[in-house]
Amino acid sequence: MNTTIIFDVDDTLYNLMSPFEAAIKEMYPDQIADEDMEELFHAFRFHSDDLFPLVETKELQLEKMRELRLIKSLKQFDVETTSQAALKFQEIYEKNQSQIVLDKEMHKTLRWLRDNQVDMAVLTNGPTVHQYKKINQLGVKNYIPSERLFVSQEVGVSKPHVGVFKHIEHTLGLPNTDKIYYIGDSYENDIVGSQCAGWKSIWLNKYNKDMSAQYYQPDYTLHRDDSLLELLKKILVRN
Repeated sequence: MNTTIIFDVDDTLYNLMSPFEAAIKEMYPDQIADEDMEELFHAFRFHSDDLFPLVETKELQLEKMRELRLIKSLKQFDVETTSQAALKFQEIYEKNQSQIVLDKEMHKTLRWLRDNQVDMAVLTNGPTVHQYKKINQLGVKNYIPSERLFVSQEVGVSKPHVGVFKHIEHTLGLPNTDKIYYIGDSYENDIVGSQCAGWKSIWLNKYNKDMSAQYYQPDYTLHRDDSLLELLKKILVRN
């Protein structure tokens, strides 16, 4: 039975904080200290993950969700903003995302997996059109065919819900969950979700979060300087 490697996109295949930080510095140049930028970024991602399911159920418009996630995040740092400014921030943020590139380690990893004919796929949360823009900008289709790319809005359910993982199993015909490895940066969405689905998980713990007290634990944890490719080579040899 073949091993299948499935990737998240945001902050996994590329550095999501870079376009975010550039947009914040352009819109709010004197209001967020450099030492607070990472914490603001995490707040932004938390509110994004918290609000996006309401977009999928049509309880909240996408534009309103994008406005609210920034307003809520900035408020934690006592920074007030307007709806108009939040939408302007989104324009700048999207412009910056149109210039994203694959992380160097990910480029090397995807190329090696493709050249060695390892089964791969992508599963990402987010609006369909927006996520495919990023997928295209990153050149993911050079490594993974279109029919193996899955976006939560298109599927109709988002991570960490088990349903989106089971949808991929069914669509790709993957009966053995012990041979599916999911790689992502979000403990809540990627690790908890894939573990609940019975998949193996590789957590890219870029920000050294301590989740050791939590019930769900990743099968493997990598930090900033660890090599994903070397880990995958070891896994594939064992499998």
